[in-house]
Amino acid sequence: MKKSPVLVAAALFLISTVATAQVPYSFQFVPVATKAPGANSTSWLTDLYVTNLGSSSLVVGIKYFPQDVTNTFDGTFVSSFGINAGQNLSVSDIIGSWFPGYYSLPSGTKGYMILADITPQNCNVSSPPTAYPGVLAVTTRTYNTGDSRGTFGMTIPPSMSGFNITTYPSVIPGVINTGTTAPGFRTNVSVANISTRTITVRISAFKYDGSSAGTFQIKTILPLSFGQWSLSSLGFTMGSQPGRVEVKLDPPTQVADPCAGVKNTFSANPCSTPHYALSSEPAFFAYASMTDNGTGDGTFLAPSIDWMSYYTWLNNYKQAHCPNSSSSLGTQLEELLRARGLGLLESAPTFRKVPK
Repeated sequence: MKKSPVLVAAALFLISTVATAQVPYSFQFVPVATKAPGANSTSWLTDLYVTNLGSSSLVVGIKYFPQDVTNTFDGTFVSSFGINAGQNLSVSDIIGSWFPGYYSLPSGTKGYMILADITPQNCNVSSPPTAYPGVLAVTTRTYNTGDSRGTFGMTIPPSMSGFNITTYPSVIPGVINTGTTAPGFRTNVSVANISTRTITVRISAFKYDGSSAGTFQIKTILPLSFGQWSLSSLGFTMGSQPGRVEVKLDPPTQVADPCAGVKNTFSANPCSTPHYALSSEPAFFAYASMTDNGTGDGTFLAPSIDWMSYYTWLNNYKQAHCPNSSSSLGTQLEELLRARGLGLLESAPTFRKVPK
């Protein structure tokens, strides 16, 4: 069935608004976890917190994707843990505790993580399950332990609303970068490549008045890998007033022609092989982390993507070039929603009657 612009727009709204507050479900993406030294004698760690909101015990797989190397994922998880219904699990220093092989001085390690319900399901039934039933809520705290007064850090919540599969930029507002001298703030921009192919992105920065903060930079991120750069190392001069950073796929031809019918291979099905598969089409998550040079206190700056404008452009393009085909974005969104155990509405809902 051909999906209308209204229905796909509703799906975009669902992802971009509800997922910003994190939707508890069977698959979670954690933008960054680290164990590494930083500037000004800071030392950074990440703690992980997981809650099983369901009514049954779960087996949860966890995988770490470190920076600057080609990573792979065959749908299986070498590391896993059990969590009872209603249980809250916390892991201090998740990298040092569960992934110590990735940590080495002097540079340490950073990357992103995925967590997923991998509880075995009964597939030998007339109607086998097509989604994992686990309901996971996850969050992290990344913090600096290098100050004798205590720890200073930031919460970096899981998010899929920032997954950028478009030619539009991920826009990160509120960025200050004055270098590493106190008082002031230093900022890093990070990009997680959540696709199984190498991508190149353009990183641009703009001052508070909208003027350019320097020449844009092109960076390459290996498959399923992670990159992080300080704005100073990229040559951006922001000043003490908040500006913005933009990250987008460049060249835009990395994104398939909307009329080509290319499907995103993200899936989560307990009765298929593999059970989980990540995107074969370009997809990334960009964010910034801003640190107070005086205290070592960090702030997470989340991305925004203008999904509605992008879909308007996409729909116009499709109408002009392939009016009888479904949009690739609509197909990808439906696959993503169905992987969550959801789906696009096929008919208008029935609303509660409200007396005037």
